[in-house]
Amino acid sequence: MVKPCETLVGAEIRTARKFLGLTQVGLGQRAGVPIYMISDFEIGHRIPSITWSKRLEAVLGLEAGTLVSLARMDVATRAAAKAARAADRAVAKAVARWENRGAP
Repeated sequence: MVKPCETLVGAEIRTARKFLGLTQVGLGQRAGVPIYMISDFEIGHRIPSITWSKRLEAVLGLEAGTLVSLARMDVATRAAAKAARAADRAVAKAVARWENRGAP
């Protein structure tokens, strides 16, 4: 299950890494990716570039393009969530104006 702050990319990296019995350090060393970035990817603070994605996919045994596809879904999900929050704020303001229309 994906945690609220986690991304699909991060969940996939963590799941595949654990399945292979690798630590973040081990994955970073094998893929040539800085260790702090592995952690950042897994918790959703960063989305791997195409270069990092290819390296991680090779080590994790994932099909080429898997992480890039998941990253695109993550970006789309974040954009949709941002738009929904903006719409919620607009509705709340409209309701507040409506409720206060007779107040001095």
